[in-house]
Amino acid sequence: MDLNADLGEGGLQDEALMPYITSCSIACGGHTGTFESVETTLELALKYGVAVGAHPSYPDPQFFGRRSIKMNKNDLQKSIENQLQLFAVALDKSKGARWQHIKPHGALYNDMAQDRTLASAVLEVFSFFDIKGLFLPAKMPVVNLAREKGFLVWEEVFADRKYNDHGQLVSRKLPGAVLSKNSDVVSQVKQWKNGAVETDTGATFETRWDTLCLHSDTPNAASIAQDLAVHFKFKKLS
Repeated sequence: MDLNADLGEGGLQDEALMPYITSCSIACGGHTGTFESVETTLELALKYGVAVGAHPSYPDPQFFGRRSIKMNKNDLQKSIENQLQLFAVALDKSKGARWQHIKPHGALYNDMAQDRTLASAVLEVFSFFDIKGLFLPAKMPVVNLAREKGFLVWEEVFADRKYNDHGQLVSRKLPGAVLSKNSDVVSQVKQWKNGAVETDTGATFETRWDTLCLHSDTPNAASIAQDLAVHFKFKKLS
């Protein structure tokens, strides 16, 4: 069971999370992130033996990449290519970090889950880079599309986000969408380990999955990660 976190986003918990996670996705300039922040996060990941990936998004720092944007295909592809190139250059300068995966961020992640045209355009950019591993939302149409295009997909679920009956994340605008109490997150991960999670309506969403995400900007994220490590054994993806 892999535990990942989205890092390099300007939060204060990155290093505190590192002893408990097994992989991380590093912001590379779309919603936030600079060459220097990517370098710093790569150094931390190497120090703690955490696998690394790139975390591109819509170019939307004002809203932290958490709103959908209608963009010209070429402009979107160029933005994502630039973000991944920034990550690649920082990686080349690192002392041995290996690029494991790419994980879209925020609204881009959610939009790709259902929009085949958008997903195809973004996956086309991903294919420019010699990286086959992707973190994508579990049981969504984009998973099969990516696999058809030759990618290795690790299906992802969230430790700290509430789900609806269709397996989509409940909007952050709604109360209870983000789980911030340690006990609530541990409880949800126990459900995930059994293959299904209670949704916002009290129904059940079932899926297989490969990697579990804990947001680094969730309040008390480091404390939550420490509690998860008490209850579960995490290991790197193979």
